[in-house]
Order: sequence, then structure tokens, then C-alpha cells
Amino acid sequence: MLAVAARPLTGLADRFTVDPVILRGIDEPAAVDLLTALVGGTRISCDPVAAAELAEACAGRPAPLRLLAGWLRAHPKVAVPEAGAALRAVAEERGTGAGDPLVAALHLRYRALPVAQARLLRMLTLAPGGFGDPRTASALAGCPAPEAVVALQALAEQELLDPAEPTADGTARYRVPGRFHAELVALREQHDRPAALQLARARLLERLIRLVDSARALLDPAVPAPDPLPGPLRLRGAAQARAWLAGERELLLSSAEKALAQGDLDGSVARLVGALLRTLPLTGPGRPGPADAYRLHQLVLELAERQAAPRRAAAALLNLADLRAAAGHWAPAAELYQRAVAHTREPRDDAAAARALEGVGECRRALGEAVRAADAYGRALVLRQHLDDPAAQARLLVRIAEAHAAQRRTDEAVREYRAALALLRRLGDDRGSRPWRRPWRSCTPADRRASSRRPCGDPCTVWEICLEDRRSPGTSQSKPTNLPMGRGDLVTLEG
Repeated sequence: MLAVAARPLTGLADRFTVDPVILRGIDEPAAVDLLTALVGGTRISCDPVAAAELAEACAGRPAPLRLLAGWLRAHPKVAVPEAGAALRAVAEERGTGAGDPLVAALHLRYRALPVAQARLLRMLTLAPGGFGDPRTASALAGCPAPEAVVALQALAEQELLDPAEPTADGTARYRVPGRFHAELVALREQHDRPAALQLARARLLERLIRLVDSARALLDPAVPAPDPLPGPLRLRGAAQARAWLAGERELLLSSAEKALAQGDLDGSVARLVGALLRTLPLTGPGRPGPADAYRLHQLVLELAERQAAPRRAAAALLNLADLRAAAGHWAPAAELYQRAVAHTREPRDDAAAARALEGVGECRRALGEAVRAADAYGRALVLRQHLDDPAAQARLLVRIAEAHAAQRRTDEAVREYRAALALLRRLGDDRGSRPWRRPWRSCTPADRRASSRRPCGDPCTVWEICLEDRRSPGTSQSKPTNLPMGRGDLVTLEG
């Protein structure tokens, strides 16, 4: 790995083996050749001494040399010695002296920009990662897309933007170089009012929301089409929409996270996150991925807690817990489920509380904590009884029975099994009749010795009938997928 820094990285050297290398500038002949290639042989050859002095003033560094070459191209009547004098004047004005020629060269080049290009360059520092294409640049600058295209090309020709990988539909994209970012942010804070910056960020979020909504309409014909974007900004078909969402996924997520951190555009952030949650599943199976879904639901949680919306916070916590449980992270999932229970108390939401408590029980069961699992299942059972949900009650009675069996409390297990069977019969569902006979026999005194040899946390068995009612009433979130039930199980719980 190569890390470049202006000063020694002492903290890194204390933890890892570091081989420090001092990077010096290119030699004088190579610097003059670079200027010749960028400016033209005639102007450089007319005064090779001034060209050598200019290279020395830039410490032989290619970045400031390229900036000065662009400045000379923009001023064709200016001689090379005047470029060196202008660089020294800017350095003295800013007090940088010979410390960093790159800063002086950047300011010299920036002052020669047209007002619109200078403003766009500053606004691009608001984009995640400093990436800019006609869609995002026109939103940040508040200008038509064709003007943004011309400005981006001009800035790239002047070495102020680096070309980046094009978007999925082939649109050219550029990036603010990291070496310029700090200075451009300082210029932005100096020249742009806070209200103007907030408006630019709001325009960017609204542009992304409209793009995501238009992509959703292309991927799902049943969705009403939103107001069309201007021609150069539109997505042309479902394939292009799918490719754009896949390619811009990180930009979209980073934009939402960055806006949420600012704390002044929560409404737009909520709309963008909602649009992504509705649209990303349309891009293909398994989308959004677990990592992306976790980031989105984390954003929903932060917004809900900031806005004091406990119902939305509980739903977000349930989603986050389901994702952790699906990954086998049982202890963190149990903590998230428990936090969801706390958010269901005021205002009271028994359905969500029962859903969260059942999740706590599943996690404790997977961790081999039979006593805590039985307690969580029991609390969830009380809520399901209050909601008059007999199918869920039967499922929870079986879970409680399994927890009792894991504790070698076979009499209690038989009682709960019988109560669950009675509920199923009351519902007119006889599919559980045959599968229940075997666990009853296994819990009789004649078979207790074999049952006692089961490892803690292993239920007697799992029945297909107890997998019904896969979605809890009152919530829109499915149960965790493929939760392991311990060794020797016959089926898995599917969401």
C-alpha cells in the first residue's frame, strides 16, 4: 500500500512496518519538457531560462506545473517570465512564500476563471466524493445541463478537474482532485452564503429523488410516471435505469448520509431514503444487499429518533435486527430487538412489541439461553393473546415448549404442546395432529432419558404447522430468514 502525505505519519509508523520514501519533484529538463508539451514549443523555447526558473518555483512538482501551463494557455500574450512573477505575487499575497507552490498555482488559476465556472468548481465540493456529471453539476449550480457540460469540460481542460469513470449510460464524469479539495472548500466558505449552499444541497437531493423515482417508473410499469426530467438528464429505458442505479448506488447512499449529517434537510433525506427502499429491490434478486439495506434502515432510524417518531424508530430497529439475525449476529440482533420493544411503549404498539419480543426469543434460543428465550416468548404470548391471534399463539406455545424441553422440564413442555394443539384444532387445522404425536411420546417418562441427552437449546422437533403466519399482523417486516434452531432440527424458520 502506498500512502502519500505532506508530513511523517507517526501514528501509522507506530502500528505498522513503514518504509518511508521522500518524493521529490522531477528534474529540470523533464519539467521543461512537460511545459513544452502543455504550452507549446515556441513560447518555451523563446525563453528556456525563464522556463527553468518557473520549474524551480514549482519545486519540480507536476501538479503546479500543469496549472501554470493551463494559465499560460488561457493567456496567450503573456510571456513565461510573467507567469513566474504572477506565481510569486500570489504566494506573497497569501503569505505562503515558497512553502507550497501548489496552493499559489491553484489560486492563480482560480482567479482567471469565469464567474460561472468558479462557482461550479466550488459547488462540486458539496457532492459526495467530489464527483460531478451533468445531472449533479447542473443541480448544484442551478443551471441547464448543456451549460454544466461546457463548464465541466472547460474545468477539466484547465487541469482543475480529473476525468473519472463515466456513468452507466456513458455520461462523462469528473472529480475534484483531492489535492485541491481543502482550498476549494475554504474558497466556498469565503464566497458563498450558507443559504446558497443549503439551496444547492437541496437541489441536489431533489434531483436524485426525481432520478430514482423515474428509474422506478421504468422498472415497474404499474408505477405512475413522475414529471419528466429535461431531455439530457433522462433515463432512456429499464436497462439504463437498472444500470444507473447499480452504478450510482454508492453516490445515492453517500448523498443521503451526508445530508443527514448536516441536519437541515431531513425531509428531503427521508424522501430519498424512501425512494431507494422502494426502487432498489426492483434492480434484481437480492437487492438491496444486506450492507446497503442496513445503511438505509440506519438512516430511517436516525431520522425517526431525531423527529421523535417511535413507531418509525421501532420499525427501523426491527429491520436492522432482522438483518443482523439473518447474518447470524445473534447478540447484536437481540439488543436491537430489545430497543424496538422500548420504542413500542409510548404510544403503545402491541403488534410491533410482540414481533420484537419474538425476535428476542429467537436470538436467545440461538445463543442457547433457554431461560431467557422462554421469558421473551412468554411476554410475546401475552401480547398475542391480547391481539386475539391464535395462529401466532400456537407458534409461541411451541417455542415455549421447546425452551422447557431444553431445560429438561418435560411436563411443562407437554402442557404447552397440548395447549398449542388445542388452539390449532379450534382453528380447524388438523395438519398438526400427526407431527405432534412423536414429541408427546418423546417427552413421556419412558423417553425422558433420551430427551435429557439432547444438548441445551435443542428442541424436541419442529413442526411445519408452526411455521404458518409468517408475517406478524400490524407490521410490514418479515421475520428473520433461516434462523438456526440447533442441531437435529427438521426444518428451518423461513420469513
